[in-house]
Amino acid sequence: MTFKAILYLGLGFASLAPFGLRFLLQWVMSERRGESYVTSLFWILSIIGNILISAHYLAQIQFHLYVIRFFPLYFSFRQLALIKGYAKPFSWSRLLKILSFLSLSLTLLFVLRVWIEHHKMLWISHLEMPWSNINPNISFVWHSIGFLGAAIFASRLWVQWWQSERTQKSFLSPSFWWLSLSGGSLTLFYAVFIKDYVTACGYITGLVPYARNLMLIYKSKQKATN
Repeated sequence: MTFKAILYLGLGFASLAPFGLRFLLQWVMSERRGESYVTSLFWILSIIGNILISAHYLAQIQFHLYVIRFFPLYFSFRQLALIKGYAKPFSWSRLLKILSFLSLSLTLLFVLRVWIEHHKMLWISHLEMPWSNINPNISFVWHSIGFLGAAIFASRLWVQWWQSERTQKSFLSPSFWWLSLSGGSLTLFYAVFIKDYVTACGYITGLVPYARNLMLIYKSKQKATN
C-alpha cells in the first residue's frame, strides 16, 4: 500500500468518527427531548471533523471538495461562541476579513502542497484507491455534480449561521436538515460513482439523522398547533 493510500484511509476514516459521533449524540439527545436539539459538543466535533477531512482532500489533491470546507470551520467556531456566550457582536467587515484570511491562507497551503510533490499546479488529481490499481478518468461533468452536491450541503451552514445571528441562538432549523439531506444525497451519488468510499461513508451515515430530525421538528410543530 502506498503512502498516499495510507493517508487516504487514515485521514479519511479518522474524519468520519467525529462527524458520525456528533449526529449520533445529537440524534439521541433529540429523541430524548422529543425535538431537534443541538449542544456545544456538536460544534466541537464539527471543528475536529472539518480539520481532518480538509487534510484528507488536501492529501488527495481534490480542491473542489477541499475549498468547500473553508467556511464550515468559521461557522462552527461561531456557533460554539454563541452557545458559550462569548460571541462578539456580528460585523460584516469582521466576517469578510476572517473568510478572506481563511480562503487565502488555505489556498496557498494547497498550492504549496501540490507544488512540492508535482512541481506544477493541479487542482483535481485522479484518486488513488487502495483497492484498485486503475485510476479512473472522471469527467468534468461528474466533478461538477460532486461540487454542486457539496456546495448545497455546505450552504446549510450559511443558512443556519444567518438564522443564528438574527436570533443570537444556536439551533438547527428545517432548512438546515433539508439542505443536509439533498446535498448529502447528491454528493453520495457522486462519491459512489468515482469509488471514493470514504466520502460515501461520510455522507450515507448522516441521511437517517437528517430525516429523523425533520420528522421530530414537524411532529413538535403539530403538537404545538393541537
